[in-house]
Amino acid sequence: MKNVFDLVVQNNLCSGCGVCAGVCPAGNLAMEWNEQGEYMPTDQGRCIDSCTLCLRVCPFYPGNPDENQLGKERFEAINSMQHTPETGFWLACYAGAVSDEIERGKSASGGFASWVLGELLANGFVDEVICVEPNEDPEKLFRFARLDKPEDLERARGSAYYPVEFSEMMRYIKRTNKQFAVIGLPCFVKAIRLAARADKTLERKIPFLLGIVCGQMKSRKYTQYIASLAGVEESLEKVYFRGKRNDAPASDYNFLCRGISGKEGKISWTEGVSRIWGDRWFTLESCGYCDDIFAETADAVFMDAWLPEYVNDSRGTSLAIIRNPEILKILERNSGSQLDLSRIPVEKIIQSQQGVIENKRKVLSYRLSSRPKTIGERPLTKRVPPDVSALNCLARYHVDAVDSISSETRAWDIPKESAGEFRARISPELKRLQRISKIVRFASLPRRAAGKILRAIKKKAGRK
Repeated sequence: MKNVFDLVVQNNLCSGCGVCAGVCPAGNLAMEWNEQGEYMPTDQGRCIDSCTLCLRVCPFYPGNPDENQLGKERFEAINSMQHTPETGFWLACYAGAVSDEIERGKSASGGFASWVLGELLANGFVDEVICVEPNEDPEKLFRFARLDKPEDLERARGSAYYPVEFSEMMRYIKRTNKQFAVIGLPCFVKAIRLAARADKTLERKIPFLLGIVCGQMKSRKYTQYIASLAGVEESLEKVYFRGKRNDAPASDYNFLCRGISGKEGKISWTEGVSRIWGDRWFTLESCGYCDDIFAETADAVFMDAWLPEYVNDSRGTSLAIIRNPEILKILERNSGSQLDLSRIPVEKIIQSQQGVIENKRKVLSYRLSSRPKTIGERPLTKRVPPDVSALNCLARYHVDAVDSISSETRAWDIPKESAGEFRARISPELKRLQRISKIVRFASLPRRAAGKILRAIKKKAGRK
């Protein structure tokens, strides 16, 4: 009997969410670190014949309902619901932040998501919130945790670009009668929706699923490498990915870390981290085959306000798409008191994530054509068709170079090679990618200039 380990993990399409291990009736799947520093389910040899549950909850398994179908089942019948191909369903779109400046300062980007979770707890909509919190363990720096008091959300503020998995939480949800609000990345949310489809009791137990916009997930090697750039080349005890800077835009934040010896380090986004992120170092291979940007199966999704009118505010601002009427009511009741909110057009949401949309539409279409994936006898299909012409020749060359770097970094052997030795070894490939990137940027200048002029014309026309 083939299971998710044979068909998904072995094809490098697992995102490490752990939902499959959490629902497995035989306890056959265990979430463990692989050599790439990623969480993956491992087969314990206890699989039940004819049981396909692990496959039915997998967000990457072909044949499972896609985000369009799951979104229709959850949201289509709601009054005033609208839809765009980029965002999926939406009731309302907001830009905003918490009104309390101290609370806002503690959050990565406005504190919007944390506030919503706190309100769901405080008003008895749920018994517990399940979200990611820091964990001062060098082997597991972050974890999913259960919080039952709004004030407990304090310790879960901030972003975590670090692997976490949901198997333990899923087992707990299944054996209790409590109700939960869960927040996670798009693939995690989709997996939980699929699990609720297979086990209807989960629909009642998880009345609220919140999402976070995601462009890519990182292995734990990403954290270790950034720490080395910050001067800490030892096992880590604590990291903070989004330290705010009063002297810089919201997009230029600090990475802060502390090693097990107590040594501390700090490096800003513009001191080399942005390049590592943009060139997809340490990115899971499955992320290259994902087409869900806005957590389309979530009741609400939150993201940074990467828009010209917000990005220079160092305090941070959040954007949100709301799909659940109950959450919408909560926001409308508190707008102007606890929240500084303004409704924005869905086009602004799309504009804020244009780079991610490009990656998960055009680049994905090219990747499906040039590097197709097959699971068993099923080809991996997404909502965009395979099309080598989705990108021009130069863009294809750039994507191939980025994918090569991503693969090389995933294979970094930390015990045998220091960060400096690793950097020196892949230096020729990095220089090649830099040359290609410069050519791509130069070639795109006319298009970008035309876009800027068009936006200025539209803005001027709007003022009239």
